[in-house]
Amino acid sequence: MILNVNDDDANRYAVSRMLSREGFRVEEAIDGSAALRMVAQRRHDLVVLDVDLPDVNGFEVCRRIKADPTTASIPVLHISARYVRDEDRSLGLISGADGYLIQPVEPLVLVASIRGLLRMRRAEDAARAGAEKIEQLERELQELGRRMSAAPTSDDPGARSRSLRENHPEEFSGLAARCERLLDMAIQQQNYRIEHDISTELRKVGDRLGSLGAGPRDVVELYGDVLKSRSVGVAAARARAYLDEGRLLVLEMMGHLVSYYRDHPTDSSRLG
Repeated sequence: MILNVNDDDANRYAVSRMLSREGFRVEEAIDGSAALRMVAQRRHDLVVLDVDLPDVNGFEVCRRIKADPTTASIPVLHISARYVRDEDRSLGLISGADGYLIQPVEPLVLVASIRGLLRMRRAEDAARAGAEKIEQLERELQELGRRMSAAPTSDDPGARSRSLRENHPEEFSGLAARCERLLDMAIQQQNYRIEHDISTELRKVGDRLGSLGAGPRDVVELYGDVLKSRSVGVAAARARAYLDEGRLLVLEMMGHLVSYYRDHPTDSSRLG
């Protein structure tokens, strides 16, 4: 859903028609006040914002959108036929705009700019959701550990405070090797559409981690080693791909670990 803000009827119609033909849903506003009210109500996916508005200029509208935590993540694309100087574009970007186009603008350029900003927002939303999910899973694991009052199964009370690498170095190395293979499989699946049953393998690794009394820090440490190993001497794009896929695998493995402790509550007494 895109909000098209422009007080010029002809320009507003042209942009809305262009976006509608590309499959976007479009709502319109004719001034800054209406735009702010509609954004607050509907949480649009992107705002195409003219700078020269009759009440509140586009720079101020953008600043208010970005200042409100509930709307700050919405991309704003300025578009203007009057404010075309470098100083104007700089002011727009300083005000928080994610892009600035000068009218008349080619339809292909406008659509490509919008799609690029939407992709950027989806990536940011996914990264934020992933980070929040990992934090949630960590809290669940810690809470499971606190709730369990059974004595640790290890004869060494200090084992609870040591990492999986310290307690079981050979197991840690073996699991790291398995995780390296899973990361390679994930990259193959992403790049070449080669299907692998990664989730089943991740569950097996998660179950093994649970049986060893592993916690969130062990999962992070495990994949930290894997990512370091796989990122050495590779191109920046390849290293980035490993990092992105690794985060997804960590997230899923953390989920399997939580599920394991829910199914085997006595084992969670070993969590440190």
